[in-house]
Amino acid sequence: ALLTYEEARTALDNEKEKQDNLVIRAPIDGVITSVNVSEGARLDESTALVTMQSATQFQVVATVDELDIVNVEVGQDVKVEIDAYEGETFTGTVARISGVGTVSGGVATYEVTVTLDEDPRLKDGMTASIEIVVADRQDVLLVPVEAISTSNGQKYVTLSTGLSSTVTTGVSNDEYVEILSGVSEGDAVYYQSNDLARFFAMQQRMMGGESR
Repeated sequence: ALLTYEEARTALDNEKEKQDNLVIRAPIDGVITSVNVSEGARLDESTALVTMQSATQFQVVATVDELDIVNVEVGQDVKVEIDAYEGETFTGTVARISGVGTVSGGVATYEVTVTLDEDPRLKDGMTASIEIVVADRQDVLLVPVEAISTSNGQKYVTLSTGLSSTVTTGVSNDEYVEILSGVSEGDAVYYQSNDLARFFAMQQRMMGGESR
């Protein structure tokens, strides 16, 4: 049977659309690292045909335990250390936090995906460790973590006079604890570190609370 002009035009357009659909266009520039299907395989819409790695944007997936994950939020700044570049710190941001934890040894951990800021030295497969900045404080009083003692649910420090002073603490990192009340700038705090007695003069500094 002969087709009318409109029918023929529609059929041609449909064939062109089918032909266009044979070309797969990636949403990013990058390198194909693996092909996940073989010729003749039956596919559905959820099938990932290939795996691609961005040529400029890299991500790190790290695990954070349940005690720290409550402080982690999407968009927080991250400090990244790459084993191949010892002594250098790269930067990034928290891009995604898994809502499903993995339990091992009675402790739940959650995957946190960090997007690294662009740097031409980065390469796929490099080993990295991260520190997530969960809080940032300017001009705060702080003491070394070793200077804080706890008794009956209260935290206190020992002053150079030998007297104890109950304190209220804020954010902390691996080295220092923010002091909200209980001591003043200039007070000397006594503590022991590596079996050595030390004194720390209270002073205002900048600090960031971090979660590894």
